Order: sequence, then structure tokens, then C-alpha cells
Amino acid sequence: MLKPLSGNLGLMTLFVVFLALLSCSESQPPFASPIPESQGESKVTNIGRSSWQKPHLVIQKLGDVSQKTIVDIGAGTGYFTFRMAFKAKKIIATDIDTNMIAIINEFAVNLPQEIQTKIETRLVKPNDPMIRKGECDIAVLINTLAYIDHQQAYLTKLHNAMLPGDTLMVVDFKSSSISGIAQHYKIIEAGKVLEILKAAGFTDAEVDTQTLEYQYIITARA
Repeated sequence: MLKPLSGNLGLMTLFVVFLALLSCSESQPPFASPIPESQGESKVTNIGRSSWQKPHLVIQKLGDVSQKTIVDIGAGTGYFTFRMAFKAKKIIATDIDTNMIAIINEFAVNLPQEIQTKIETRLVKPNDPMIRKGECDIAVLINTLAYIDHQQAYLTKLHNAMLPGDTLMVVDFKSSSISGIAQHYKIIEAGKVLEILKAAGFTDAEVDTQTLEYQYIITARA
């Protein structure tokens, strides 16, 4: 059962949400608690995140997900998890940080019941996505891949857990020179991602550098 947080972590979360409410530039889904802006990085980088991350455009790139299970790898506080939950059949939100999992659980209890039931949180190991064979239709790594050690080995495990034709999406920054945003994140160049995906067994990789001003979106098939 999902339970709200209490104490210092709960207060911290409410503060982050307050900042998000002041800065968010896109319309929010209709539920009581606003979607958190923080992914666990510097709070400064998440102020106004919607204006540059454009989550609605990223999710649109996945197509019709109404009958799809999506694993959000490195979900953080659920910035994409909650948005995708309104569109997908199920979301598996994974993270290596117990605090991030707890924050997602806290926000989830404020969602309509039919949305709550779509969200599963999962504490995972840094070197293993911990996805069972055929468990997901889509896997997304958004601002995450650069933080994973031994990326090829990790993505090989993910590939082996996916079925042929399943979709992988990687979103990350085009350059580390973007003032005030990317300088707070680790950077992995698109060309390097393509090399890793190929070595891990993924095929049909496509790079979109136009949808987002500061980031690329790479999609590939298992």
C-alpha cells in the first residue's frame, strides 16, 4: 500500500512542489497535487523545467501508449512517471534511491484511484534495470544514461529483458555548454549513445535533434 511521507522528507517535498507550482509553464493534469519538478538533481535546474524539457512533446514521440507498459528508468521524483501514467496502461518507476521511490509513493496517493493503480515503484540496483523478460513494452531513460556505470552492460541486460520490437527511448543533452541547465547534469553525446545501443543489441536507432532545443531524443528497437 502506498503511504504518504511525514517529517523532514515530506516538508522538503512540499517545498519543491511549491517552487514547481510557481515556475511550471505547461498545463498540469487534473489531480490534487501538482507534478513535482525535481528529479533529485539541483533544485535550481528544475525551476521552469517544463519550458525546456517539454515533456508533452517527449511523450508524444512514444505514440499511442494506452495499451503499453512503460518502465521509467531513473524516475527520480516521477517528473515523467506521473505524466505518462495518464496515458499508458502501466508505469514501472525505477530508481536506486529510496528517497526518490518514497517521494513518488507520496505523490501517487493524491492521484485518482485509477491512476494510482497504474504506477508501480521499484527500488533497483545501480548495475541492473531489474526488469523481467517481456515485462515492459517501452523503456525510457531521460537525463539518466550518463549516470549509469558500465552503460553497455546495463543496456545489454535491458535489451535481454525486452521483446523484439519493443521501444527504447533515451533523452539527454546535446551539449554541456547550455548555460544554467546542462551544466548541472552529466553529459553523454548522442554519437556515444548510438555506439552503446548498437553494441547492446538495439537496432533501428533514430536521432531527433529538432523536437527539443537543448536535448536529443533517440529511439531504438530491441
